[in-house]
Amino acid sequence: MWQISSEIAQVDTEIGLSHALALHNKKVQLNRELKAAEAALGEDPSEETFERLRDIKNQITTVDGTEALIEGFGSLSGRATRSF
Repeated sequence: MWQISSEIAQVDTEIGLSHALALHNKKVQLNRELKAAEAALGEDPSEETFERLRDIKNQITTVDGTEALIEGFGSLSGRATRSF
C-alpha cells in the first residue's frame, strides 16, 4: 500500500486507509452472509436460495478486486489518477 509511506500526503493516507477498512468490513459482512446462504441452501435447495448464494459469491469477488476508486485519489502525492 503506497498510501502509508512517509512522503505521501496525509489526505491520501487517510482516504486509502479508510477505503481499505471499508472494504475489509464489507468482506467480513459478505462472508457471514455466505455462511448463512450456504446453510439456507442446505435446508431449502431451491433456485432462489442458490441464486442468493451465487450473488453473494459474486459480491465477494467484486470486493476482492476493488482498489481505491476515488476521483483524484493520489493526486496530492504525485500519483497518476484515473478519470471515471
